[in-house]
Amino acid sequence: GHKDMDFDCFGSALVMSRVVNAYQKPVGILMSDHQEEKLEQSLSSNQDELSLYHNFLNEHEARQMLDEKTLLIMVDHHAENYSQYPKFLHEAKQIVILDHHRRNQDFTFNPMLVYTETSASSTSEMVSELISYHQYTVPLTPIEATFIFTGLVVDTNRFRNRSGSRTFEVASLLKKYGADSTLSDEFLKENLKDFQQKSAILSHQKLLAEGVIVAYADDQVITSRSIISQVADSLLLIDGVEASFTIGRLNDRFVGISARSNGTINVHAIMEKMQGSGHFNAAALQRENGSVEGLLSELESTITAILESEE
Repeated sequence: GHKDMDFDCFGSALVMSRVVNAYQKPVGILMSDHQEEKLEQSLSSNQDELSLYHNFLNEHEARQMLDEKTLLIMVDHHAENYSQYPKFLHEAKQIVILDHHRRNQDFTFNPMLVYTETSASSTSEMVSELISYHQYTVPLTPIEATFIFTGLVVDTNRFRNRSGSRTFEVASLLKKYGADSTLSDEFLKENLKDFQQKSAILSHQKLLAEGVIVAYADDQVITSRSIISQVADSLLLIDGVEASFTIGRLNDRFVGISARSNGTINVHAIMEKMQGSGHFNAAALQRENGSVEGLLSELESTITAILESEE
């Protein structure tokens, strides 16, 4: 998975773990010490049940399994700098990429198979579609289906964005497996601290152009990718807003931007010019050793340059 694994990343890893297990091959899900906060909380209360069917590995355990025949499956990302353990990408001899993000750079490693589907709502959607094509039955428990379903919910902003007929077909499939939408809502409930942090970010906002708005956190406050993406989603609900950006400090080293669009403005093109990535209506970037103020200034300049070039 990628750094700060989220529900979509984890859900797609669960599916692929089940698929490999159906072929009676040894398989493990490589986990880091830090996941997205809501995922980490949900995992802590369901770890025992999930561990009945999945082998969760730390870096040391995974390294002991790695040999010439090991297949490394990258889910929900394709770039080395986003990977949890980038060294593995140069040590594994066989690598498969399963991702729904648009590729915007050359690979720094050598994958044997790349399956990217940018029209998919999520990687969970992509890999769930593959379940019916295997020669062996791929089972899912209700709790697994709920985690995967939550990946769809998060990446589509509760089926508001990038939701096609395929998305709802996969949602229907997961419901047949027992996905619990009420439990999914429990996974995603925010605590008072998160609510206060989002309110603080929303109190600092400005219009960058007609229909384009940005909100930004105090540079001394540590926030998260999840928080800034939720704020960007909420800004799109404002009448007249066609594109929204949220900027925040993710940790001591990184600052980031989350970008959203109602489909009128290509936020991926804006993020790509700033070395970010994503989709037409949902994109992001992370910058090391930067500041919120610096990213805000760069974002303003980038949008101004794009608007002037279109005139």
